[in-house]
Amino acid sequence: MAHDFNNILTSISGSVGVIERKSDKLIDLKGNIQRIHSAVEMATNLTQRLLAFARKQHLEPEVIEINHLIESVAEIISLSVDERIILITDLPEEETYVRIDPGQLESALLNLCINSSHAIAEDGTISIRVEVNGVESVSISVTDNGCGMDQETLDRVYEPFFTTRRTSAGSGLGLSMVFGFIKQSGGEMGITSEKGEGTTVTLVIPQAPVEELVPNTAITFDKPYRILLVEDDLQTLLRAKTMLQEMGLVCIEANSYGSAKVLIDNGTFFDVLFTDVQLEDGKTGWDLAEASIKACADQKVVVTSGRFPKALEPEGESLEKITRLAKPYTKEELAEALHQQLQRFNMVGFTKH
Repeated sequence: MAHDFNNILTSISGSVGVIERKSDKLIDLKGNIQRIHSAVEMATNLTQRLLAFARKQHLEPEVIEINHLIESVAEIISLSVDERIILITDLPEEETYVRIDPGQLESALLNLCINSSHAIAEDGTISIRVEVNGVESVSISVTDNGCGMDQETLDRVYEPFFTTRRTSAGSGLGLSMVFGFIKQSGGEMGITSEKGEGTTVTLVIPQAPVEELVPNTAITFDKPYRILLVEDDLQTLLRAKTMLQEMGLVCIEANSYGSAKVLIDNGTFFDVLFTDVQLEDGKTGWDLAEASIKACADQKVVVTSGRFPKALEPEGESLEKITRLAKPYTKEELAEALHQQLQRFNMVGFTKH
């Protein structure tokens, strides 16, 4: 913990020092402020991961149909792993309901499958299997035919910051986050592995009690508006995409500033731009907002971030009409932000039923 936080604080401290030394000169400090903001975002994300391990994160459990969730997350997983890896799903024929935070479960499955892909040196397979254990629980198993782990490594896999990958390739919080989330949700997690034979991670989560199997309040819009979703964090992208699709909206995905800019420059039609503020290589969602508004003066835009420092926001009358959505956000908050933009242009928003 001290090592990771020290790196983040060093970045913050160094950038602040530069600003202090140059504060008496008329120079553009935007780059330094941007680096401070990015470092704080990193610290926030690391804190959230620690809270997940400590089983004290904020969860929003819902009654969900597990087969539907697996099928949805499989699409993103397929795009996130190497083309040489085949993803297989084995699901029960009957609908099966569990009570859990769907976004966090999707992130956990994505995390496990990416870990599996890193363990596969050449061509290989990853399978996601769901088994119903009577009326009490459901088991979700993620199995790969990768390099596997010896007993010494297996004994330490839940330790936070323990990783077998090279120093710069991961924080070592992935499995510990999944473990904390599953335990906090009232479930269990187990891992079996053999060196050279592959690994199976099994999540056992509670089924939803019969009395809870009633329709949840659904949020739908009057028509399938097209949303350009820009998010460079795959787990957040997955969660946001699921929310949008559950509202009956069409999601156009872009996992980088560059890919989103190409879509905007090529005239791709979308009703609302929904973008993260912090993107790769110092680019921001504000840049995309400016580009999309320049292309279409009436463009509807929602930007999201953990915080919105005024120093980073561009000036301009059109940008004042952009809706800001603080992270983390719920489906209801996202729907309200989109509704605010649609309503501004006399378009019907959403309804709950």
